[in-house]
Amino acid sequence: MVVDWVGIAFGENTKEVRAMADLFKCDKFAQIFMDEVGLGDDGTMRICQSLNTSTLLVRIDLGYNDIRSKGMKSIAEMIRKLPSLRCLDLKGNPLDSSAARVLGAALASKECGIQVLRLQEMNMDNKSLTILCDSLKHCLSLMNLHLGENGINPQGAKAVGQLLSSNQTLTNLDLRNNSLTDQGVSIIAQSLAHNTGLLGLVLWKNDIHARGVQALMASLQGNSRVQSLDLGVNPLGADGMNWLKEMLLVNRSLTNLGVAATEMVSEGAVCLAEALGMNTSLQSLDLRRNAVGVAGIMAMERSLRLNHTLCTIAFDAISGDFADNDMEVELRAKIKSICDDNRAAAEDRKQQAASSSVGVANEVSESGTENVTPAVAATAVAVQETSVAAEAEEQARLAAEAEEQARLAAEAEEQARLAAEAEEQARIAAEAEEQARLAAEAEEQALLAAEAEEQARIAAEAEEQARIAAEAEEQSRLAAEAEEQARIAAEAEEQARIAAEAEEQARLAAEAEEQARVAAEAEEQARIAAEAEEQARLAAEAEEQARIAAEAEEQARIAAEAEEQARIAAKVAPLSQEEQEKNAAALMIQRNWKGHHARVKYANREVATYMVGGDGKAVRNEQLQEETVAAFQERGSRSNSVVSNDEDTAPNSMGQASEDANTEGLDPEEQRRRKNAAKKARKKAAQKAKREAENANADSAVINELL
Repeated sequence: MVVDWVGIAFGENTKEVRAMADLFKCDKFAQIFMDEVGLGDDGTMRICQSLNTSTLLVRIDLGYNDIRSKGMKSIAEMIRKLPSLRCLDLKGNPLDSSAARVLGAALASKECGIQVLRLQEMNMDNKSLTILCDSLKHCLSLMNLHLGENGINPQGAKAVGQLLSSNQTLTNLDLRNNSLTDQGVSIIAQSLAHNTGLLGLVLWKNDIHARGVQALMASLQGNSRVQSLDLGVNPLGADGMNWLKEMLLVNRSLTNLGVAATEMVSEGAVCLAEALGMNTSLQSLDLRRNAVGVAGIMAMERSLRLNHTLCTIAFDAISGDFADNDMEVELRAKIKSICDDNRAAAEDRKQQAASSSVGVANEVSESGTENVTPAVAATAVAVQETSVAAEAEEQARLAAEAEEQARLAAEAEEQARLAAEAEEQARIAAEAEEQARLAAEAEEQALLAAEAEEQARIAAEAEEQARIAAEAEEQSRLAAEAEEQARIAAEAEEQARIAAEAEEQARLAAEAEEQARVAAEAEEQARIAAEAEEQARLAAEAEEQARIAAEAEEQARIAAEAEEQARIAAKVAPLSQEEQEKNAAALMIQRNWKGHHARVKYANREVATYMVGGDGKAVRNEQLQEETVAAFQERGSRSNSVVSNDEDTAPNSMGQASEDANTEGLDPEEQRRRKNAAKKARKKAAQKAKREAENANADSAVINELL
């Protein structure tokens, strides 16, 4: 009968615990599961005391019940009193040095029959672990030891190594999720050289690198017993795979290898695949949670063409939308097909070997040894020897089972003798036998369930890792796109900057051109202004000349009137000689106001003045000559500077100055119109000045005639 009360919180000394203790006294239970029910020390003592007389109990689980030294003493007593107990699970209970000493003493006793011992998560220090391992050296029934998740470091690995060197009955050791590191694994690897019984070793998640694998592989190359090795969740890398390859090339005992989540990548997978083509023992390989890649799977597929023993390879499920998915699916299908063929071939070889041994034996028995060839005879002898060895092994197994059955029968007989009702005891013995069978099946189912749970956990972790890898790849792709966008943006920004600089250069060039144009216009305006100023100066001089000419004309008119009056007066009454000379001098002086050239001539040569007397003869008068020259010089001193000027330039300057002063700020058409008007005005002024000059010349001629 199986009792499963896992997770039900009964408490240490409650009525439920007392009721269970009373129930266990009936001795009908083969397996009891009481993990996480809160027994504590008191509840454990009560339960163990009620089971001390059980003859059917083969397994009891008391994990996570806060059992300490006091409760551990009750468990130790139960171990001694129940030689039928095969599996003890105490995981999750703290084990200090005193509790380890009590438990270890019971496990080392000759009454102990425990084969499976689960001591995970017991928070053991190095001292407690050393005490326990020293005791387990003498536990000859122990086959499976679970010490995972206890924080075992390289110092604790020394105690485990000593256990492996001394205990040759231990077949499976589970050290998962500890802190062995490369140093601790090296210590355990050295002890394997002295161990001939260990078949399975679990080193899952122990921070092992390539150096630790190197030490482990050096030991396993010469070990012909270890069949299962789990190195999952350790950063082995490509270097670690290289050491595994060297081991697989020479080892012929390893059938199961776990390297899940070992940072293998494609390079490591290719390295491992190189050994598969020549390995003849490996049957199962776990490659999950590794980025094997298409290259690694392709290498595996090619190597498996030469391998005839590998029946199972575990990969992660294909996830994501990648271009090479079709190729990977095809390669995986080929690998699965090869593994299936290897599995079928192995079964065929077993059947052929069995039938061949029977056929050869029959041929030899029918024909006799004298009628067969030496080769057939040798084959027959080999087959017979193989058959005899197999039969001997089978007989040994049956003998062991018979011995076990005999022991159980003796116990049952002893129980029947002690029982008051033999028939009831016989029925109970039959039930006990059935319960033992069911218990064995249940234990197997529990082991399978635990493995399935572990596989499910690993699968979940693999799926999570695949999801994370897909997200990481997507992030990498997005990062690459972002980087490309940033580069394009930088190029665009650079192009924009260059364009802005070009635009700025164009603007500056336009401004420079505009400045040059404005400067040219300013220079032209300055030139025009200078010309206008020069024209204004000449115009002023021409105006002055015109004014002087007007005054000369006025003087000429007055002189004409005076001459006319003198002529009239002469007709009326003749003048004296002195009066006539004075009138002639005055007439010449008055007429001289009309012209410049005549005055210059009189000012630049000796002047002889001749006057006409009353008798019509010219009379030279020196005094009058001097007076006349003085008068000419006084009158002409203010206009000497004008004599040398060109007559045609004065009015031109005046017109130009007036024109430039009036055309600033006007449009070109208006400026051209005003310039034409100014030009006409200058021409008119020049003609007037010319006429006045001609009149002055005429006056000079008259004076010359008079002189």
